[in-house]
Amino acid sequence: MVDECHRGSAAEDSAWREILDYFSSATQIGMTATPKETKYISNINDFGEPTYSYTLKQGILDGFLAPYKVIKVHLDVDIEGYRPAPREKDITGAVIPDHRSRHCEGPFVLAPA
Repeated sequence: MVDECHRGSAAEDSAWREILDYFSSATQIGMTATPKETKYISNINDFGEPTYSYTLKQGILDGFLAPYKVIKVHLDVDIEGYRPAPREKDITGAVIPDHRSRHCEGPFVLAPA
């Protein structure tokens, strides 16, 4: 049984693919809330047609999920990145080190906890 099968099992070079290939003679069951069917990725190719599906809309209509509204917000720091100014200080008065690493480059997502 592969939970979140839309992730690792779909990629040709993934560790999951090796496991699925190794156990190819076994019955394989893939579970996911977000199936993928694209030109490059197919859960149906890996696991066959879904035996059961439950849509987001149906979950909302049944009262199990809350309706939502997408609000897209672009933050300057998200679009442009952030680097402290030379000798910039934090709220405690300490100089903010200018670390340049893969963790500080590129976009990041601020999401509610």
